[in-house]
Amino acid sequence: MPDRSERGVSKLGYERVAILLLAFVMFLVVLFSVGISTQSAQYHVRQSILWENQRPDAGVPTLDTDGDGLPDIEENYIYGTNIYKPDTDDDGMTDWWEVQWRTIDPLTELPIVNPLDPTDAYKDPDNDGYDYNHNGYIDRYDDQVVLSKLRTPPGVDYDEKNIKRLIQNPPLYADTLIRLAGVYVMDNGSYAFGAGAMIDREITIMVAEETTDSSRDWLRIIIQPNANRPIALIAYNVTEEGKPIIGDRIDVQGVFTSVANAYWIEVRGGEQFTNIMEFRARFYTGLKEIREIDRIYNQTNPTNPDTDGDGMCDGWEAHFGERLPDPISGQFIWTWKLDPTAPDDAYTDLDSDIIETRYSFVRDWLWVVDENGIPVPPNGASPNDPVQVGYNIHEYMKGTNPREADSDNDSYPALSGNTNDFDEIVYHGTNPVLEDTDGDEMWDGWEIFYNLQPNNASDRFGDEDLDQLVNYLEFIHDTHPRNNDTDHDVMWDGWEVEYALNPKDSRDANFDDDVIGTNPPKPSPDGLLNWQEFLNGTNPRDPDTDRDHLTDYQEIVDGWLVTADGVVQTYHTSAIDADTDHDDILDDEDGDGNSDPNEEVLDGLDNDGDSSD
Repeated sequence: MPDRSERGVSKLGYERVAILLLAFVMFLVVLFSVGISTQSAQYHVRQSILWENQRPDAGVPTLDTDGDGLPDIEENYIYGTNIYKPDTDDDGMTDWWEVQWRTIDPLTELPIVNPLDPTDAYKDPDNDGYDYNHNGYIDRYDDQVVLSKLRTPPGVDYDEKNIKRLIQNPPLYADTLIRLAGVYVMDNGSYAFGAGAMIDREITIMVAEETTDSSRDWLRIIIQPNANRPIALIAYNVTEEGKPIIGDRIDVQGVFTSVANAYWIEVRGGEQFTNIMEFRARFYTGLKEIREIDRIYNQTNPTNPDTDGDGMCDGWEAHFGERLPDPISGQFIWTWKLDPTAPDDAYTDLDSDIIETRYSFVRDWLWVVDENGIPVPPNGASPNDPVQVGYNIHEYMKGTNPREADSDNDSYPALSGNTNDFDEIVYHGTNPVLEDTDGDEMWDGWEIFYNLQPNNASDRFGDEDLDQLVNYLEFIHDTHPRNNDTDHDVMWDGWEVEYALNPKDSRDANFDDDVIGTNPPKPSPDGLLNWQEFLNGTNPRDPDTDRDHLTDYQEIVDGWLVTADGVVQTYHTSAIDADTDHDDILDDEDGDGNSDPNEEVLDGLDNDGDSSD
């Protein structure tokens, strides 16, 4: 049995070991704590491995260092975002917003909206865009300007070229999809003034293959509104002290365009309602003094195409809705209330184009299918029951502009409203977003006003008023296709158009517009007013219509003194026929333009005694 002293030594040894172990554990805890709390602007998500499965202590204060609405502890332990940057991935959407909609895609098992993914800003996971240009589909493009360091995979439809090859022969590559890889930003355009965050603005930048390239080897990049772009771009430059400013390198995908001596790559924006557009559509209606972390926003859900469930997709409502902030209170005031976060606007009418009709007239787009598969009016109505159409929900269904009563602006006379959207849809059967439904180059409103056929292009070359001006030309000159003399000046519309007079101005009837020469033409009035020229069939722009050396006035008004059977008579030659009596001798026989002595005018005889028949 060990004595008491040995037991004391043994006990002392255990205590020392325990103390060392405890100190080591405390050191690890301190080291770990320091590592978690030393995030900086140089933070990299991959350096943090604990955020995936750790949870915060509910009792810890909600410190929000970067003011993005997320407590630091949640950024540290749950989301792995940077507590010093409100937008960790620099995609233009705050961490708080992306975290809020961080739904997992069941196919990829990745977040649909991810605060750590800089490429998700221009995705549209809920497909809530809209066909604004009415081409039958929502335009989507893989065009983009992205930072090269993100290593974004190239689009399969784009042909990778270098700038020098493109500018050597621009017409060769016109209208082709082109990709530039790793080019240098030499001029960042309005990015220099913070316009990158204004995604609804067009921005022009200049890029080069090398920073040493002269400006003639730079290529212009035009970034359309809502096109995939970075929030910020830095251009290569030098400071006033001559120190280099390191700019960005980017990858560009777009359409190469060549017009005359100009060429550029156009990065197109589509019709999608992308994540960043959903983020920018949110608005706050509370007090300005409330901290970001405590604010409650009105906002759309990027994973739900119709956030408010009113039957109109978020993108459409956000596109046509408009609100402005009150400069004093900061509250938003609706100028056009289409709110994708509130369902109360589906049955309002912003443009006052509601009409009353019957259900039988809207069968193809308002009726529903009953349990037997038979189309019937909704809510138990009968086909002859009245119904009002033209509300916002109907504008959405028919693709019209809820802020314009006449979306295609084809009413005639202008602003008369004879082709308001739902008049066209219900009563005329014309397209409310296409000014010329039948493609005959005459606007629907004009054809409807003059009782032509807006759904039948065959009336284009009709001439209902027989004024020698077909309907299409009547439309071009805005004359009345059922009245041969629109301005009531005695002269037919077709005749006035033929001779470059004004068929809508009666004052020109009393002008004498004859000219001679062509370079330049010189006024040479022949004494006949335009209406007299019309009645006599002469050319109001030529003093001698038949070119027989006698003016129209001489032939029509003056006439000739002719002796026949010993009687002196006045005879008028034709102003539109150089040989009135068709004897192969001009009316002005000697070509002197003078009626004295008498000329060969009537009988084939040598009336002026010059021995010439």
